[in-house]
Amino acid sequence: MKSVCNVFRKARTVLQRINTKILSKVTSILITWIILSTVIPNYYRPAPLLLKSNTDGYLNTTSLYELNSNAVVNHQLINSDIVLVTAHPDDESMFFAPTLIELAKSNYGNRIHLICFSDGNFDGLGKIRSEEISKSATFLGIDSVKVLDYADNIKLSWDSEDIVNTLTTELAELELTLPQLVILTFDDAGVSSHPNHISLFNGVSKFMNLQQSVQSASSVNFFKLKTWPIYIKFSSHVITNFELLLHHIKSQAGLCQRFQSLPNQLGFQQSLRQYSNSFYGSSDFDSIVIYSDFYSWFVNMSAMTYAHHSQIVWFRWFWLFFSKYMNSNELILVDSY
Repeated sequence: MKSVCNVFRKARTVLQRINTKILSKVTSILITWIILSTVIPNYYRPAPLLLKSNTDGYLNTTSLYELNSNAVVNHQLINSDIVLVTAHPDDESMFFAPTLIELAKSNYGNRIHLICFSDGNFDGLGKIRSEEISKSATFLGIDSVKVLDYADNIKLSWDSEDIVNTLTTELAELELTLPQLVILTFDDAGVSSHPNHISLFNGVSKFMNLQQSVQSASSVNFFKLKTWPIYIKFSSHVITNFELLLHHIKSQAGLCQRFQSLPNQLGFQQSLRQYSNSFYGSSDFDSIVIYSDFYSWFVNMSAMTYAHHSQIVWFRWFWLFFSKYMNSNELILVDSY
């Protein structure tokens, strides 16, 4: 009997040590991310931007958050009606929050609209979830919300023609008064492979191909949210930390030259170049990476846990803390006219 008790005590001790090590590593990763995403950009980097001459009006169209502002302005995601097209209430918080919170900042001059194609009534909670998405919109800076009645079904694909017709009608009813229209939705993998998500990409793509006339907007740009491989999707802040570290290194001209030969020797020059182009908004890849800092990440966590309270089941906590979509997005330009 004593030997059995000793075995259990030893096992418990080992588990406690493992838990302590895991907690220590997770805490270190989070603290590192806060330093790279928030402390350095907000307290070390803003001075050149604040001192910059405003002859081109740049200071009136940037959030002064150095990690995002250059890429946002370079991709002309300013002075625009931003229309986010989602499938279910909570999609805006689970997948698109870093983008929404950044583009809603007042100096960019955008207005954010949300068209959600279903009320998420798969479990009979449609009315509750419709109320929750309106509450979430107040957290994320969304100006208008429209919830439609498409069937929420993980086994059902929506018809592209129906989506085109619905989108045409809904856009015509929105107050699109700004010079540009930007439509944002999922890509052809839908982040989670949900057929409703994928249907929206197909429908919006068809809408753009038909080049529907939309109110008074002089130009229309269609961006999709990139679906990352699973090892990136659930990397939490780990890969983000490497991206941010690379960004800060490359922002120092002297260090860039010093480290220039290192990527060639290690054989990942192309990867570094691709990351670099994403950071600085290069049109070579037609993509833009938008990051959350600690403040906006906290807002997003609040939008999910407070506004979308009905969706906070046990496995959702795993998504909240381990999904990279909670701290960054990569948008890819699909089409424009």
